[in-house]
Amino acid sequence: MGILIDSVPDKSSIENCVRELGVISDLQAAEVVMATPGLTLGFDATTQEGVHVNSVHLTTKSNTLVIALDDLSGGTAEDYGNHICQAIQNLAGVYSNFHKTDLHECRDKIIQNISNTMSDRAPVNHATVMRLSELWDKSLTELNCHVHPLDSIAKGCTEALKTLQTEQGKLFGSDCLAGNIVLQLTKMRYKMGTGNPKAFVSFLVKEKLKKGLIPRYRGNRFHVLFHTSGILVLHSEQILDFLGSASALPCGGLTAALLYDLQLQTAKKQLYVMGLIGKLLTGPWMRKFYTSQDDVRNISYYEGVTVIKGVLARVNECLKNPFSIFTRSLDFFDEDLDANDPVLQVLLLCPQDMQVEHMFKDCLSSIASVIQRQYESFLCMDESELMKLEAESARSHNMDSEEVVGMFSAEKKRAPSATVCYISSKVRSKKNKTVAYLDSLTESARKERVEWAMGAARIRRRANKVRSSSVNEEIVKRAEQKARESEKRERKQIENLLRKEDFDRIRTEMKDVTEETLTNVVDILSGNIFGRLICHYWFDEGAHCGRIMRVKKEWKGKKVVYNKDVYEVSYWSIEEDESDGVDYDMNKYELACDVLFKDLTLM
Repeated sequence: MGILIDSVPDKSSIENCVRELGVISDLQAAEVVMATPGLTLGFDATTQEGVHVNSVHLTTKSNTLVIALDDLSGGTAEDYGNHICQAIQNLAGVYSNFHKTDLHECRDKIIQNISNTMSDRAPVNHATVMRLSELWDKSLTELNCHVHPLDSIAKGCTEALKTLQTEQGKLFGSDCLAGNIVLQLTKMRYKMGTGNPKAFVSFLVKEKLKKGLIPRYRGNRFHVLFHTSGILVLHSEQILDFLGSASALPCGGLTAALLYDLQLQTAKKQLYVMGLIGKLLTGPWMRKFYTSQDDVRNISYYEGVTVIKGVLARVNECLKNPFSIFTRSLDFFDEDLDANDPVLQVLLLCPQDMQVEHMFKDCLSSIASVIQRQYESFLCMDESELMKLEAESARSHNMDSEEVVGMFSAEKKRAPSATVCYISSKVRSKKNKTVAYLDSLTESARKERVEWAMGAARIRRRANKVRSSSVNEEIVKRAEQKARESEKRERKQIENLLRKEDFDRIRTEMKDVTEETLTNVVDILSGNIFGRLICHYWFDEGAHCGRIMRVKKEWKGKKVVYNKDVYEVSYWSIEEDESDGVDYDMNKYELACDVLFKDLTLM
């Protein structure tokens, strides 16, 4: 461009600038949160690029502010609850530090201003909200994303169609024929090696079709399954010609299997049914709820519940006569269908036989069941009760968290060596439009915040290093705990075999066991071990010396009874003498099991 750059900023300078923007972003969010009542707290977690991250944001009626994006050691309600509490504590700390106010008053004010939570429907998210309500000693209105029920609807429809299948396909997959076709055709279009993207794109260009005709598909994702089904019906002849041509390579049998399944009558009918449900329900569902915050079509959360009530009523009405679908001029959201839509025109040519009627009936029944189950707490409320909810700040979906997680994934791929706190600062400042926020300030206010951020970012960096170390330690600790639990289950199985004295099975299960070890095991089980010295390793206390003394003796009334399954063992630490030993009651099968697992050695 004709411009010579004399000097390029150092890598550390760029990192510092990004972290300073991250701190200013927190201050920006804290100032809004402190002044705005009726906030909605949204959160979502996922594993991206090998890191389990949790995104936390707060929404007002007109804005969304990301307040935390950090890696966690696990995905429990305790992990998410603690992370959200830390995020709120951090906001309060930033605000009190800059404005010189009391920290506890700031924290209480922020918590007081949070009225609702927004998350996906999952048991762990519900448990997290319950934990927050308990920790903050306040009642939170738990709201769930209006878009995510489409996942359950797609799953319910594929399961319903699968039960009615009368033909067996050749494609791999656990879905119905239509679901497997959509998934495998997407692999053919996008996945190099498994599919043949180059030949597929050439086919699309030759037929003058858009390269994005078939969207990417990963499992039952919202409207994609239904949309793609309609596309396949419209272009079925062209796709069959391509799969049968020489330009479509075998792809390990994928091409032949797709060609076979697409010609099955049951598969064709399933594609018709899924496509029509997409036109009547899932497509309008996405248009209604998946909107940006400044979209004129955007509706409040409780308005969305009212809309869903109407959808459920229309679905139940259609259940009485499934073939009424073919004569509808309105979709299930009571909006006009596009009569000029070429996909809809082809889908309405679906054969109207008994099999198709059962398919529609079971799918509609499954859809009604999903809506009834996921909106159970709201469906019983009338409109006046819904209006009382402080949900004006709640959006109709939780896709802000999905967007933040996607931004994190993109940044992690772009810079694999970047730390999580650096990426978090970058994503938060981008999403919150922190630079625009600074530009909107007066010069003196902007200068004050930038100078404050230099010191605050350094303090935050040191705190993040400590936090990162503790997270890694916790991950290692949980991995060790998980390994111990796995070993415990394995030990339990071996103990059962020892009780049955099934040594042949033990040799099969533990191939590295020696005959000498098995001899020691037999001696322990038979009682030919008393007086022997041992070295016993305990995972929580290390190695101890010991001596197996005798069979456990118990008194029952005035009579002495010997428990032949329990031995008295004297233990002392390596630094102590035998005279310092302490007696313990040890089950002989556990001792024998420890010998097999090399935690106990006979002297």
